[in-house]
Amino acid sequence: ENKLTFYHHPLSPFAMVVKAVLSHFAIDHEERVIDLGTKENRTEWYLKVNPDGTIPAIKDGGYCLSETLAICRYLMESRGIDSDFYPYSDAKKLARHNEAIEFAGGRFRYKTFNCIFQLLIGPTFFGKPRHPEEVQQKYLSDLRECYEEFEARLKSSGTKYMLSDDSLSLADFYLYCMTMVVVDNGIAALDDFPAMANWYRAVGLTPALQTVSTRRRRMMRLAVFYFTYIIPIIKCCKCRGKKKSA
Repeated sequence: ENKLTFYHHPLSPFAMVVKAVLSHFAIDHEERVIDLGTKENRTEWYLKVNPDGTIPAIKDGGYCLSETLAICRYLMESRGIDSDFYPYSDAKKLARHNEAIEFAGGRFRYKTFNCIFQLLIGPTFFGKPRHPEEVQQKYLSDLRECYEEFEARLKSSGTKYMLSDDSLSLADFYLYCMTMVVVDNGIAALDDFPAMANWYRAVGLTPALQTVSTRRRRMMRLAVFYFTYIIPIIKCCKCRGKKKSA
């Protein structure tokens, strides 16, 4: 069947980017949420879609693809969406976009996600011990360096969005989703980065990003509540049950 299927998890900032692109350009598709808790991403059927077992991924007819930015670029080109969002037919414009995308998917992605995992995801969802304060500050310092570079880029360009005053780009979508996870969960604020704060507010008005952000916030609140309060209660009850039976 020549249908597009999008495999994702609503808490993934990377899946958010693809979902926002699909919605922004009204690309017809079906969705399937991958249950990471049951390791559905390691099942035989999913590994045929994406041998790395990561999300997001797509299956377009019989063609499978993973990696967020690769998927977004493919969607633009395969659907013939040649616009200022990703102008793939103009070599010079495209080079500027790819330069911004390299920053977004390179240093920014690495330092941001490392901070998110070490300070939020690991301790909250995987039971990892929280790092000492000095270690936490090291991750935050790395993140701040990244924000300082982004702030400088925005001040240098003087534009509303990453590359222009008029048009959002793929880099904007990617950077916004990564930043939103940090800001929303109180890991870091943008008070010291006025240009970045203005950019964040402007990009956040995009309907497609508002939709995915609202959905993720709701899911994140439920997930944090579950892992913070419900799981410990269940473990405690099981432990008491074992003691009684002993």
